[in-house]
Amino acid sequence: MAQAADPPISPSTQTSTATVQRKKFATPPVKVACLSCRAARTRCNGERPCASNEELPQDPLLIENYIEPGAGLRSLPDIWQDSDAIYDNLFKGSLDDALVDAKVPMVRTYGGNNGAVLNAYYIWIHPYFPILPPPKYALTADQVVPLLESQSDKLEEPCSAISCAISAILALIPCPEDRNPLDPDAVAWRRKYSQFLAKSALESVESEDERPESSVEPSKALEDSDDDVSREKFHPDVPVELESIVTLNLLSVYEYAQRGNLKKMRARADSALMNAMNQSLHTQSNVEDEYSEARCRVWWMTYICVSQASIVNNACLYS
Repeated sequence: MAQAADPPISPSTQTSTATVQRKKFATPPVKVACLSCRAARTRCNGERPCASNEELPQDPLLIENYIEPGAGLRSLPDIWQDSDAIYDNLFKGSLDDALVDAKVPMVRTYGGNNGAVLNAYYIWIHPYFPILPPPKYALTADQVVPLLESQSDKLEEPCSAISCAISAILALIPCPEDRNPLDPDAVAWRRKYSQFLAKSALESVESEDERPESSVEPSKALEDSDDDVSREKFHPDVPVELESIVTLNLLSVYEYAQRGNLKKMRARADSALMNAMNQSLHTQSNVEDEYSEARCRVWWMTYICVSQASIVNNACLYS
């Protein structure tokens, strides 16, 4: 028996089939999608890597990189390996490179300049021992003049007792140009020079009280009239007659902190107290003039020095 032939397709049916377009995403999804596509609920083509992951960076950033200080900031190259070198041209010393490199003991001086000594006092001493009034002018950079041990013949001693006392304390601070400040020879040179200035300060205080006429006419020495000291004031707001008290207080601190001599510490403080009371500083609290601040500071810092000396010597304070 012959098989029946398929019926012919009409031309209209052929035209409708040719005009049908394939729908978007007609490709069926794969059975096993990658984890990232499943989490994002996107289609996956099943390849490794899939098409959607090809657009992501191959080296993803870890979350640990964003939980530390400076997270997310780019690491810039360190142009200056030694950051201190940036300011070398601003702080050039007055010594030659040959002297700086050599292990030569040096000490801090100020070339006999009272203005530089006063400026250094406000930088190094005043924050801890404010016996002088506040600075009258703006402070400048420390004007250190290093003195080598081999240049001791070029020593310029300060002209006043208070300047010597301040310089004695400042001399214990190493110079910025000293490359070996802890060397035993450097420490010994600083202490030796500091002790020289401390002795000079004490001698200057005693010389100011000296009366040359007493050796010729002793009767004049018994007169109760003191001549004014004919020299320039160290501080514009501190009268000259108070400078000896300031000097003795500074020397009291020096003997205690540097020399460890408790007897001399108390002797200097007691001398300062007697000098202050002879000038009636303890009764001039109500006097208002240009020197009120100076008298107040000198009196109370003297009282503090005497109290400290009594404490460390286990002695009674004067009533």
